[in-house]
Amino acid sequence: MKLGFSVTNLLRHYSSLETIDIVARAGIDCIDFPFYEKNLAEPWPFMEESAALSRAEELKKYAADKGVSFHQAHEPFAFALEGDKLKCMRCAAALGCKYFVMHPGLAMSYEDFMAAPYKETEILSEYFNGLAELLRDLGLKGGVENIFCYDSKRGLVYKGAMATPEIHKAVAQSHPDLCACLDVGHANIAGVPPEKAVEILDSSLEVLHVHDSRDRAFEHTLPYLGSINWDALAAALKRIGFKGVFSFETNNFMAAYPPQLMPAAVKLNAEIGRFLCAKIEG
Repeated sequence: MKLGFSVTNLLRHYSSLETIDIVARAGIDCIDFPFYEKNLAEPWPFMEESAALSRAEELKKYAADKGVSFHQAHEPFAFALEGDKLKCMRCAAALGCKYFVMHPGLAMSYEDFMAAPYKETEILSEYFNGLAELLRDLGLKGGVENIFCYDSKRGLVYKGAMATPEIHKAVAQSHPDLCACLDVGHANIAGVPPEKAVEILDSSLEVLHVHDSRDRAFEHTLPYLGSINWDALAAALKRIGFKGVFSFETNNFMAAYPPQLMPAAVKLNAEIGRFLCAKIEG
């Protein structure tokens, strides 16, 4: 099983080529590229799309020479079909990504969700199907990611925004160019044991975002520093025959370190990843 890593924090302090070098030296196979990150040490030339595409192709080749590939990219946090999102899709394809990960473009209110939770399936399927048509033309598959909702009036988290695994699966299966991206930390925050989500998603699950959390705390930290049962999660992934990339999104953990220590922190991610992958494959 291949290991992946979100390079958000590295790109805040290192050039793209330096970031690839750090990932390669850590023994990580795949990169999760964050198009949502604006605070880059080396900004992308997005004002001119041809320059951005050329840059993506150069990075793809450089990474391949280092034994690394771009596996997935995360959408920018904007929900229109045009503009930056489509430009990022094209760049993701030029990088060689297989998946373009997307958040729900809207969330039902607590009152509406509690009254008719499965209405969310219809709303989000329509939204993501429009994006899937754009992705298909670029040779990309859309990974629809589970989030969760927070009601500020009541001070509680509720299972909107595909935090309900059955709704997540239905949306992921609503178009042939969509699949489920399970963020295990988000599931945990929403009160869904990640291993249960894995069992329900089953073959619709193709993309992982791996990090730990303490139930309601949005931590994005390393496995074993939160409350997820990692043995149970590994066993569930093994039972469904998951063959995708075991991809870390430990952004908050990485953000705690000065740039000089980040390469060592990436290596720790890799060591933990290999340990967990052995459980899944064993």
